[in-house]
Amino acid sequence: MQRLPRPAPGVVAQEVEEGLLLLRDTGDYMLLNRTGALVWEALLSTAGWEELTRRLQETPGAPKPEECHEQASNLLDRLAEAGFLEEPA
Repeated sequence: MQRLPRPAPGVVAQEVEEGLLLLRDTGDYMLLNRTGALVWEALLSTAGWEELTRRLQETPGAPKPEECHEQASNLLDRLAEAGFLEEPA
């Protein structure tokens, strides 16, 4: 099972009406929509890519599994570049 990255130390998540607000101890922030919040929640569990794709597929109007994986991967890349993630142990 391919492991997902983990939230970086110092990142705080707060639910907001639009989804999830991520705050870093550096003052940087990122707002995730509801689907992005679902991806973030998967990072907090022991879920791997297969589990994440399955969770995304269960959401109303979800695209095909390949597209779910690609979209989640793109989000994780953006989060990692912004310093919100660290590589899995």
